[in-house]
Amino acid sequence: DSRKPVVQFGDRIDDDLARRDFTINAMAIRLPGGERVDPFDGQGALADRVLTTPLDPNISFVDDPLRLMRAARFMARLDLRVVPELSLAAKAHIERLSIVSVERVRDELDKLLSLSAPSVGVDFLLEIGAFEQVFPSVDWPVVGPLGEWLDSSSSNLNVRRLLFFAAASDVSSEDVLPVLKYSNDEVSVLRAQLRGRELIRQWSASGVGGKEPALTNADVRRFVDVVGLPWLSAVLEVIELMSPGVPVGVIRQRVASLGEVEDLSSFVPVLSGGDLIEAL
Repeated sequence: DSRKPVVQFGDRIDDDLARRDFTINAMAIRLPGGERVDPFDGQGALADRVLTTPLDPNISFVDDPLRLMRAARFMARLDLRVVPELSLAAKAHIERLSIVSVERVRDELDKLLSLSAPSVGVDFLLEIGAFEQVFPSVDWPVVGPLGEWLDSSSSNLNVRRLLFFAAASDVSSEDVLPVLKYSNDEVSVLRAQLRGRELIRQWSASGVGGKEPALTNADVRRFVDVVGLPWLSAVLEVIELMSPGVPVGVIRQRVASLGEVEDLSSFVPVLSGGDLIEAL
């Protein structure tokens, strides 16, 4: 019931390698001769692009359920396919993910989202129900467009996180953000980005008869103020991917035009209330 079991030491390399997560990681080099020790044919698994476990996957996932998340990352990073028995075992033991600290889950998710094409791993986690265990309030689809959006986006982790949580917020709320125990600053930034995305969606939906709604300077200021100038491009990229009907080009142009005549980097008043009281 814990990821900190009692450890028994052994003196056989094959026994040690048997406890590794996947056969591609269950290889060693014997020194000083340099012979490869590969009792579970990890080399063959790499050549065939197959992800499997040294022991029965049911034993492997019971030993360490974080391997469910690691499987997704290796699939996406190395373009591997899982054997059917691994997929079945992952679904059978998905509830054991609850004993893994959310910090470890968060780190594995960030590593997955940072890969150039994470969709294979994300789809795997959706299929086995991993996200339902981490975010029980979210009704995740089996497989949706999230993976396609992630693969089509830039590899910026901020953009990838925003895409992930925007997909979750579509079916629940931004309350999912604190679950993975990001820092307060990271949560604040993500919440601001989600609010900015919602502002643009509301603005886009306000058009009548298919006409583009009027975007006033006040609308632009409010959007930039909510999101923050440093995060503007990330929000607009996510909107462009998730809501292709929104005229993102127009928004970029309006922000650029207003930025030429106004300082959009800060909306803090030059004078405070105390300054005015003192002056008057």
